[in-house]
Amino acid sequence: MPPASRHSLSLSEVDSARWYDNLGKGSHAFQELGAVLGKPFVAFAMIAGFRIVSLTIDKSMVEASRIEFRVADDEESHTLSLADFRECVVTVLGHPVETPAWSVDNLAPSLFDIQAWLGVRIILLASVFGWEFRQLHLEPPHAPRIELWHGPSERLHELTRAELWAQLYDALHTLLAKRQSPTQHTLDLEELGQAQRDWQAGNAEAVIDRLHNWPQLLLFALRTGQAEGLDATAKDAIVKGLQWLAQSYWQCDQDAKGEEVLRLAIQWGHEGAYAGELYFHLGQHFAHKERFGEAIGLLRRALFLGADVAEVMPVLAQAFAQRERYVAAAMCLDQALAAGASSESLNELQTLLKNKMGEAWNDSRAHVPVPW
Repeated sequence: MPPASRHSLSLSEVDSARWYDNLGKGSHAFQELGAVLGKPFVAFAMIAGFRIVSLTIDKSMVEASRIEFRVADDEESHTLSLADFRECVVTVLGHPVETPAWSVDNLAPSLFDIQAWLGVRIILLASVFGWEFRQLHLEPPHAPRIELWHGPSERLHELTRAELWAQLYDALHTLLAKRQSPTQHTLDLEELGQAQRDWQAGNAEAVIDRLHNWPQLLLFALRTGQAEGLDATAKDAIVKGLQWLAQSYWQCDQDAKGEEVLRLAIQWGHEGAYAGELYFHLGQHFAHKERFGEAIGLLRRALFLGADVAEVMPVLAQAFAQRERYVAAAMCLDQALAAGASSESLNELQTLLKNKMGEAWNDSRAHVPVPW
């Protein structure tokens, strides 16, 4: 039981946990910038008062890309590399901003009092690092204590403002060090667990934020032979992570990046348990983009590698039909239905084939047994 002198106030109106999750939603330009710079650093730049004017991407070496920006209301433009820009933003954020001192006798502060005391910088940085404000505990003459839920560790914490700032400061510099030297640290396979939860929750941006630097590391591992030292279980885990990353890029309308990442996954997993599934997802993506010729080759390869016939055949049938290869489409349709694919979802295709093939539809049944 807390002592009687302790007063607790809800911080639900102060909490900004969803600010970071919603940042840039629906903006293709923001997502593209986040994919290159890192979404946390785009958020940091906004919090620090940096206005990004333009991004010039160096495709041969992404980290050599240049960012043009302005600071606060200053109209003078500055240009830095990605690494220097991140360093500059974190340096600015690392200097604490003065906020009004807390009156220890104030047991009924207003929302404005609390927000002013915490400061916008702490409130928004907490959102980036997964801190949720729950309650403010007042127990004069001691300093107020903030009760927070830390999502990544799934733990409840009670901290003073100074202690919270110290945690955020450390998190800032840890993230900067990790991002600035991506080839100097190893893959953290434990990240896959959280990436899987993000993917299952439909949070494509979080998957990208978590795994965006994996392709660079994995390409390096392939070129240097480091990949040969990994067992099949580790390779399969990496392949699944790349698959989620690729599909997340597609959900965020970054088609080229998704294709590049999934082809890398195929390089890593061409002999593994997920090889057929990878070819299927790439073929399905091409079919959706009306690149039917490419889709057919990939989908046939997926079948050869053991992908689920009930998943692959409907897509392959549609691709053949779009290429006006109706007999092949009819054969795939029959095999899809025989494998258990939903007949209702294929009714439209079946009607199309009957209309296009005419008598040949019935003739094909006489010469080619329907497989059910």
